Amino acid sequence: GELKYKISIDKDIVDVEELKAETGPFKFKASGSLNNIYSKDPVVLVDLKTDAFQINRSIDYLPLKIFSEEYHQLLQKTFKNGLIKFNSFKFDGTVNQLREISKPENRKKITSEIEMQNVDWQSPLPPLRKVTGIFKMDKGNSSFQIQKARYKKQPLTNLQGSIKNFMTRPIADLSLENEVDMAQFHSTLDKALKGHPIHDAISIYSDFQGSANLRLNVKGPLKGFDNLAISGVIDFQSVSFAAKKFEPRIKNLNGKIRKVLSSGATKRRAAIRML
Repeated sequence: GELKYKISIDKDIVDVEELKAETGPFKFKASGSLNNIYSKDPVVLVDLKTDAFQINRSIDYLPLKIFSEEYHQLLQKTFKNGLIKFNSFKFDGTVNQLREISKPENRKKITSEIEMQNVDWQSPLPPLRKVTGIFKMDKGNSSFQIQKARYKKQPLTNLQGSIKNFMTRPIADLSLENEVDMAQFHSTLDKALKGHPIHDAISIYSDFQGSANLRLNVKGPLKGFDNLAISGVIDFQSVSFAAKKFEPRIKNLNGKIRKVLSSGATKRRAAIRML
């Protein structure tokens, strides 16, 4: 496609007022500046917006070639498959910091808003699949609003939250509100909580039918399930299930369960109350 640009030079400043491609398979707009160009480490400002592109091929796109191969590897290690679009990507630092943008201290020079379509999240983020929504980064911290995603086989909607230090020592504050099929939700919990003390309480139930409204909050470091604080409310809507301690089968259950689970190396607490 056609590449348009407008560049001016004044003493030791290079000002890229406009650099854009408005035709062809990949459109983008960029601007920026290079200050103190005769110094050992000039100051650089990058402001970039792009069309959607394949995350697994990010290094193939022209404006993204300014980033090192290590940064593309880091990006693809965190996000795989699907499409992403830079609604906004800004870098404010030095040339050397841009060259070594994959280093944790240099990634704090980035602020961005990324639009995702069917993207798979990798560690250190929660292991979500087919994520569609908005992901923002600001000085090493992140926030997101997810329209839809999947955890194992469980579909999720309306997931939002923040993750501090998400590329180094991620600390999460997440909230979720969903209507769930109880059979699928129980299967997801059974797999996700294996090896955890609460799994014993879940495994005595089986053969669920019906749905429920779920509100869930998760806080704490993502490296290690035992350090997370989880609270939530499950509002049953005519749910039926079998339980080892109850005969016959429980049918048409309506009501709410409030659960608080705080886990740690030395303390675990679980409280359940039927309302």
